[in-house]
Amino acid sequence: MTNNESNITCIDFGINRVNEFQKTFFCAQCKNWENLGPSKGRCKRDSRRFKCTAVHQSLDLPDEKKVKWCRMIDVDQSDASEIDINGHEEENKPKYSSRMKGHMSIEKLNERIKFLENKIHRQTKIISYYTKKCEALISDFKASSFDAETTLKIAMERAFTQCGARSNNCRVKIITNVVWSSEFMNGMVRDKLRSLAREEIKKIFSARNILKKMDTSSGSLNLSGLELLREVENDNSIKYYRGILPSRKMICHIQKQLHDVGDTVNPFEPQHASSGEAILFDEKKMLPLLFKTYGIHDEAKSKSVELALTCDGTDVTNNLSQMIRGFKMIHHTGINPLNGKTISPQTRNVC
Repeated sequence: MTNNESNITCIDFGINRVNEFQKTFFCAQCKNWENLGPSKGRCKRDSRRFKCTAVHQSLDLPDEKKVKWCRMIDVDQSDASEIDINGHEEENKPKYSSRMKGHMSIEKLNERIKFLENKIHRQTKIISYYTKKCEALISDFKASSFDAETTLKIAMERAFTQCGARSNNCRVKIITNVVWSSEFMNGMVRDKLRSLAREEIKKIFSARNILKKMDTSSGSLNLSGLELLREVENDNSIKYYRGILPSRKMICHIQKQLHDVGDTVNPFEPQHASSGEAILFDEKKMLPLLFKTYGIHDEAKSKSVELALTCDGTDVTNNLSQMIRGFKMIHHTGINPLNGKTISPQTRNVC
């Protein structure tokens, strides 16, 4: 008969069961159920924590005895007897701290000892391996002459890994806030980072990049608009303020340099015609430059390519008009220099 069939628990033998039946085993689960008191809440008697584990089959006298103790010191398989294992001769002797509860034979004890010895041996090998590895790292660290920047980098990486955040983004945010704080190093690090960031942004908004956008934006960006943006940046109205955006003088200086380079690559001359002013280009230099720009220079040496002559005009006043002529690349293998794609003959952006 099992415990589920008998339905007899340790509580059925009373509160003073431990004193009345000293040689009987009573489980700790029933003791926990008694400690709950009258307010047990949602606790269940058949749960793993409160289910009786003792096998009692009679209410008259509990028949499950206590598990004997086997001393783990000075036990030899050759001279050990059943009396030594059950501990009948040790009742009047003092208790030892190195005892293990449960029925266990000498063979099982030896197997357990061998298992623990193997485990200790493996742990010893692991400890020796990492000890040698740490000693090698320490020796390399002492032998190498790290500068201040490398040492600080190693310390920050160590602090980054030891930061108590869940993800790398949170760690980066925490360390960035600490370094960017005005209290860290009295704000000296913050000022230096701001100056480095300004230099990087100034490379993006350089005078050459701005002039390139001005040439390709059809007049929507001009020097007056840049001066307004500089006024927004310079709220304190400093006279010689060096901000992120270049000044008008710097842009005009770069314009002069580009004009000198263009005058050598593709020169032009202003002329006065009978109908007004005109600009004369050198066709021998302009056409090869046009072919190289659109990537058909080698192809134009061996066969003919397609070009279109475009013309457009407008009346400025009743007595003044304007006429503009130019070349348009319509060859099917031409590459647009602005986006690197094959040109479309029906677009006006290749004029």
